[in-house]
Amino acid sequence: MILRSKFQQPTTEEIEIVEALLKHEFPQDYKDFITIYKDGIHNKKIVKLGKEYEISNFISLENLIKANINAIDEWGYPRIGTMICNCPSAGHNAIFLDYNNQVVHIDQESNYKITKLANSFSEFVHNLKEWCLSVYGYNCIV
Repeated sequence: MILRSKFQQPTTEEIEIVEALLKHEFPQDYKDFITIYKDGIHNKKIVKLGKEYEISNFISLENLIKANINAIDEWGYPRIGTMICNCPSAGHNAIFLDYNNQVVHIDQESNYKITKLANSFSEFVHNLKEWCLSVYGYNCIV
């Protein structure tokens, strides 16, 4: 468990520990994101990614391990990478950063159907229609 104030930025060492435990080396753009947006909080309740995909929040660094253990061991998600976003479906679908560092949606109720959303984490963030991040050069939509 990572013990620190939720207002402190994660350290490189903390990110490396989570990567080692999840057996997933994160791409630099994702590491930058979780360093800047420490606790996964954003100003929109739901981000729409088209008609079928919504996220309610990004999972914080300190919650990645527990969320991924739950996703795989309790909910039966495939071991294809790291769950990075919660969806407003109470665990019935999720957004993952796969081991090729592509962002995918997994739908539990459709036999764990995998749909690629973006070729990279940066592309995924760029494509968010409701939540644009100034760190990537975009102003938030109000």
